Amino acid sequence: MTAISAPRATASCEVANRFPAGSTAAEVRLPGTDRTYEIRDVLHGVSLRWDPATHTWHGRLR
Repeated sequence: MTAISAPRATASCEVANRFPAGSTAAEVRLPGTDRTYEIRDVLHGVSLRWDPATHTWHGRLR
C-alpha cells in the first residue's frame, strides 16, 4: 500500500490580527455551561468573574 501526502496549499493563509499591536488585553464573555461550572476555579484564576444576572463569565485576558 502506498501512502499519499496531502497536497500543499499554494495560496497564502494570511489572517488579520484581531488585537492591535498596542493592545494588552482582550474582553471575554463565556456563556455559563456545565463545563464552565466544572472549571470555575480555572476561570477565576485567569481573572474572569461570574455574572449571575446574565449567566456569563466575563473579564479581560492579558
